[in-house]
Amino acid sequence: MFRHTIRSVLTLAALAAAVPASAFIFVGNPHLTLQVIEADIDEGSVFLDKVRVHPCGGGHTDYSVQETIDPVEGYTLEIAGGDICDVTLFWGGVMTLEGEDSNGAFTLEVDDGPTGLNIDGTGSDSVSLPYDQTSGFIFVGNPHLHVDVE
Repeated sequence: MFRHTIRSVLTLAALAAAVPASAFIFVGNPHLTLQVIEADIDEGSVFLDKVRVHPCGGGHTDYSVQETIDPVEGYTLEIAGGDICDVTLFWGGVMTLEGEDSNGAFTLEVDDGPTGLNIDGTGSDSVSLPYDQTSGFIFVGNPHLHVDVE
């Protein structure tokens, strides 16, 4: 009995060591939601090729999307659970964002290649989007792409 208890404790310790302390285990089929956050941006459009989910232990799983989405309205994708640490979004073109602020209407374009986010331990992350203003009045803001896994 004593030997079995020691073996169980050692097995649990080994399993705990295999998952990074900052990892969060998502059970079932969590939903990954992405959305551009900026109060003055009203709508957008971008082709989303795929979403790559990186477990903390290494490797990745790709989820093919292959559709045009409105990143301001938001997009939700069901993914497999596990110890998710990072997410990479692969865009199939330029993201266009349109809005209006106190200066008037404007259009922004984001053409920055894949976007990586660190989901490690929190279930969410935001990144600032580098943009070019292509029309309208001067945009004073800082659009962010926010991703949640829950």
